[in-house]
Amino acid sequence: MNQTAEGYLGNLAVVQADFGFCDRALQTAAALAASTNRDTVTATAMVFATCGQAQKAQANVAKLNHDYPLNSFTQKSEIPQIQARADLQRANDAKAIEDLHPAEAYQFGYAEWGIPAYLRGVAYLENKQGAEAAAEFQKVLDHRGATGAMPHQALSKLGLARALAMTGDAAKSRPAYQDFLNLWKDADPDIPILKQAKAEYAKLQ
Repeated sequence: MNQTAEGYLGNLAVVQADFGFCDRALQTAAALAASTNRDTVTATAMVFATCGQAQKAQANVAKLNHDYPLNSFTQKSEIPQIQARADLQRANDAKAIEDLHPAEAYQFGYAEWGIPAYLRGVAYLENKQGAEAAAEFQKVLDHRGATGAMPHQALSKLGLARALAMTGDAAKSRPAYQDFLNLWKDADPDIPILKQAKAEYAKLQ
């Protein structure tokens, strides 16, 4: 498998994990087990961390630290995202927010696509800080020129809806949910995060 194909599969695995399809994400990651490419090792570490396989994630982090100790992008953006994902799985939300601080300088650059800001929004949500979460998700939405049509743009729409609901602003939360649901109206109905969004929106009616 060439490096480009591995990169696409790695990105797919991360998206599958963030959409709630950890079984598929782990299968995709397994297909990349033999790869030593930095991007692939990083992507599979993110999948492992998101899907509750912290030991495997840390093994990949150890490899990245060994092979790329002076790579600023790896050390200040990629590894912090992996650690934040693992901390979110441990319900250590405040630590996840702290983990992501070094990634701020990179979060809207090439290859990051706003994902560190998205993860920070998720961490604030889990930490019951609705206003702070809304601000992070709005950052992703405001940087569409940098993030394009990446899946985390859509996920940030849902994150914003949830954050507004948490702050008690139902008047703004409802149209935010509608925006997300309209965007995903033709999506497969079994996507876990879509099913959750529909249930949450129904409770606001």
